[in-house]
Amino acid sequence: MSCVEICPRDNVRANPKPAIATAVAVVALTGMYFEGNIASNQATERQIAAIAASLSTKQGAYAGAYTDGTYTGSADGYHGTTSVSVTVTEGAIMDIHVVSTGDDTLFFNQAKAQVIPAIIAAQSAEVDTVSGATFSSFGIIDAVKNALSSVPQQQPESDPVSFAVDNSGETPMPQLTPTPSPVVTPTPSPSPTPTIQPGPISLADGDYSGTGRGHKGDIDVTVTIVNGFITNINIDQYRDTKKYFSRAEGKMIDRVLGAQGVNVDTVSGATHSSEGILEAIADALGL
Repeated sequence: MSCVEICPRDNVRANPKPAIATAVAVVALTGMYFEGNIASNQATERQIAAIAASLSTKQGAYAGAYTDGTYTGSADGYHGTTSVSVTVTEGAIMDIHVVSTGDDTLFFNQAKAQVIPAIIAAQSAEVDTVSGATFSSFGIIDAVKNALSSVPQQQPESDPVSFAVDNSGETPMPQLTPTPSPVVTPTPSPSPTPTIQPGPISLADGDYSGTGRGHKGDIDVTVTIVNGFITNINIDQYRDTKKYFSRAEGKMIDRVLGAQGVNVDTVSGATHSSEGILEAIADALGL
């Protein structure tokens, strides 16, 4: 039997090198991960600064829509709440800072790097989401909207000045009464009865029901046909998340009515709901 207390090195049987190598690899990868995050955040900050500098050179030509100050807002992201602060200078959105988020850093940074510069450049939160980071994109966009909802709108500094002309010292001109001319009443001619050509839908007038598959279940619609045209589309029932379904509903109905068919683009950030609506309309039309 070996003596552990007196000569512990002689009693070590496991090779420590693989464990040390594993620990070094973990530390190296962790350093690369945080270094990548820092580089990504610095690139985003530089892009924001460049856009803000470009806006500042144009502010003399127009007045921004917002009152100066820093405003905070929050909204649901993919994992909890995303909070931001929005800085308004000389009426324009000049900076957006993420205060906190519960989303995964990798996906959130993908959204942040594109959504925040896009909002500042457009001076509006109505921007596209980032593919692969849709929920984080909506979290940032909706948080900015929430912050801007509390911003007072700019008011004109003064009312326009009006001038009144004093005509009391002038001699009034005599008013002339014109001699009326005889009025000739034309003989009305019969108007031809307009012929309305039927639309592209080969269905009799009436309401038609259809069902499609959304993100979380069936979507039921009713489509109204008049003289071969789609005149109305009503969503009877759906099971998708309301926040995302509402983004698709109005746009998809308008696109189908405009095209008089279902060969239209889906709505970015609400693809499954868009496809479910189109499938339900196609089912109603028998396509």
